[in-house]
Amino acid sequence: MVWINGSGKTTTAQRIVETSDLRLFDPESVGFLLRDHLRDVEMSDFGDLAPWRALVPAVADELARFTGDNLMIVQTVLDQGCWQALASGLATRGHELVHVVLDADPATLRRRIEADAEARDWRLRHLVTYVESRAWMLVSADLVLDTSTLTADDVADAILELVVRELGTVRDASPPRRWECLIDGPPGLPKQEVSMSLWLILIIVGVILAIIGFAGVGQILIWIGVAVLVIGLILSFTGRRGRV
Repeated sequence: MVWINGSGKTTTAQRIVETSDLRLFDPESVGFLLRDHLRDVEMSDFGDLAPWRALVPAVADELARFTGDNLMIVQTVLDQGCWQALASGLATRGHELVHVVLDADPATLRRRIEADAEARDWRLRHLVTYVESRAWMLVSADLVLDTSTLTADDVADAILELVVRELGTVRDASPPRRWECLIDGPPGLPKQEVSMSLWLILIIVGVILAIIGFAGVGQILIWIGVAVLVIGLILSFTGRRGRV
């Protein structure tokens, strides 16, 4: 799993998700769930809640096991104790964690926050806390990137290189033995994506070749068609057994 901590996470995460097989997980969704049920509990940060620190690793673990994907977790964690609880929760569940810190100097951070209306007041209040937390964050990180001098694409590429090296994640992964094409839908509707399994394509091709051969074009086409048909049937059989 990859945990992106610090400034500029959203833009970086979008680029990484588009070019890798990492699955995005935002722990804030767990915090929103808890907030709805703990309206009488005062908190300044989701990390203040013991249930959040316990649930985030549990939810991440369930997502990873259910999908079989490596997760890219995007959340700023400024409290060292909270971070240690989260990292420990993931480690006890058997997950290797790559900690990436996107760093920037305080002046750059303030400019970015003031230019972005989303949670501006909360982020400005926590700016001092971020500066104070940089010491332990930089020490605990597997990779530190200065976003004051790097473009979003540069940051995404650096993280992907680390992920490939540490976790073996493959870029642009696609499902095996599937061919995809676009066909025109009904008038007024957009094109529809159609996926066809390789074994089905082979069976269709085999039948067509055999029919052409029986029509008198050549006996060799009959044998080729039968061979392709048999291969398609074998792939169909093995594929169905693998899903049982």
